[in-house]
Amino acid sequence: CACEAEEMDFKIDCENTQAMTDALYFLNANGCTEKGSCNVGTDCEKNYLIVQSHHDSCPKEKIPDVIKDGIHDFDESCIGCDILRAYTKGAPDCPIALCTDTSGEDAYLSLVEKDCASDCLTDECK
Repeated sequence: CACEAEEMDFKIDCENTQAMTDALYFLNANGCTEKGSCNVGTDCEKNYLIVQSHHDSCPKEKIPDVIKDGIHDFDESCIGCDILRAYTKGAPDCPIALCTDTSGEDAYLSLVEKDCASDCLTDECK
């Protein structure tokens, strides 16, 4: 998203909640949920990337609730950019990966074999 921010002339600044909410307001006021409205080079694309880059990068407590709720209205019409969550000083370290432990893969394969993607209400899939 850093490249898009530079190219489209916006800053990813977790303190600037006004920029986030202004961008969401633009999206809502200008029909940006419509197919094709968020194509490359459009104002809908730029404003979506402002919302999405902040939503995906900033600490959750810095993101206004309206952004947390409203961004998903544009999941079908807009394509996001790649960005990682910002570093949080003092956060606990991630657990060390155990490559010999296949419990996660085993659980996933079990769900696939039981066809839980098409019906997750069966007793096997709960």
